[in-house]
Amino acid sequence: VYDIPSSRLIDWVKFDKAVTGVDMSPSGDFVCTTHADSVGIFLWANRTHFGSVFVGNLSPSHAIELRLPTSGGVAEEGAGGGGEPDVDSDAYPALDTQLVPELITFSTVPKPRWQTLANLDVIKERNKPKEPPKAPPQAPFFLPTLPGLTPVFAPEPTTQEGEEGVAAEGSKLINMADLRASTKFVKMLRRAATLGGGKGAGKAEADASGGDAAVAAYSECIEHLAGLNPSAIDLELRSLDVSNGGAELALFVAMLQSELQTARNFELVQAYLAAFLRVHSDVIPSLPALQEPLIRLRDTERAMWLKLKGKMQKVLCLVGALSNMQ
Repeated sequence: VYDIPSSRLIDWVKFDKAVTGVDMSPSGDFVCTTHADSVGIFLWANRTHFGSVFVGNLSPSHAIELRLPTSGGVAEEGAGGGGEPDVDSDAYPALDTQLVPELITFSTVPKPRWQTLANLDVIKERNKPKEPPKAPPQAPFFLPTLPGLTPVFAPEPTTQEGEEGVAAEGSKLINMADLRASTKFVKMLRRAATLGGGKGAGKAEADASGGDAAVAAYSECIEHLAGLNPSAIDLELRSLDVSNGGAELALFVAMLQSELQTARNFELVQAYLAAFLRVHSDVIPSLPALQEPLIRLRDTERAMWLKLKGKMQKVLCLVGALSNMQ
């Protein structure tokens, strides 16, 4: 298996029966094969579309033998049936640090996860049921869970007198803004802003480059978003409070700027930025507090692109010179 853009061998497999036909799906997520002495069509999935796979710089030195699966499945693996070869997860290095300081590094999040954000509204409209769901006669008992890839049970809501959102004894005034519950992601943003030099948890002018502690805290926010599904990320973006001058929106922009400066998770930052602008495009022009953070984000992104463009131009000039020599 070759990677066309880099012209490198990224995988090498062989089968116990000769291959008589190969075909690939248009999107490249599945490969179909037929084999000698077999009447079945075997379907193989591209792991990069469904999980985190790091492609190293070294090409494989030998072929990995794959046994053809049988209709018996796992039960017949010991008798010669097929199964997926064991892959040591430690063989793929974790991208916690920048590989090359002069370049940008992509995340290990599967591409369909962040690409779905751009067309989430179209997907929801297409998947909308024609009729409202009907409750069964006897609904089964279930426990509410929080959105995310790992099922976590939602804690029971507790109400205590004297807390925010509850009027003090003897007072009939209720601050409706205090009734809004902050999500875990918003709390992480406020904590990162505090480490970055903000005067308070909701300070809109929080500095995105306020030391290693702030950068690490903003990176934890990115990792938290990376663990959510596209619908949960869209909900988090829509849950950002636009009141108070757009303080929470400014914190989100500061998070993107901080992650851009580290040159890591580049495609995630672009996907989150596009989704952020799509959701809040109607209120951003009316929030003066967002002008300065957005200008800093624009300058940071422009600097990163010019730096990358210069290196790409150098490679293109070299390729053009070599092409003219032939």
